[in-house]
Amino acid sequence: MAYFEKYHSLKIKIYNMCNDKFVDVNMLSMDTRDRSVQFAYFPMMDHNPGPLPLIFKFSIDAILFLAADPHNTIAVHCKAGKGRTGLAICSYFIFTEAVDSAVNAVKLFNSRRTTNGKGLGIAS
Repeated sequence: MAYFEKYHSLKIKIYNMCNDKFVDVNMLSMDTRDRSVQFAYFPMMDHNPGPLPLIFKFSIDAILFLAADPHNTIAVHCKAGKGRTGLAICSYFIFTEAVDSAVNAVKLFNSRRTTNGKGLGIAS
């Protein structure tokens, strides 16, 4: 949390893309000074393409959160931060028209997520 507090004033929403049955209750009730940190759970099975309705809901949720305040930031995670996270981020890029194709969404994600360009490996 120190990173988010230092660089983003805790105006953040953390998206958990793991489908673990266990959700860390401590994270959901984490005490922050201004209580700006929010959490969202969009479970997807590992090594599988995510369901389209869930991907759509994630994209809408992220857009609404980011549009609510110019200082808001999102953090998306799964086990390795490549497959499910990559799918979510690439869908966000496409949905917001930040890129002109799925191929370019994957290229952008891979270039920002890794140093070797091998981020999202399975084309979901």
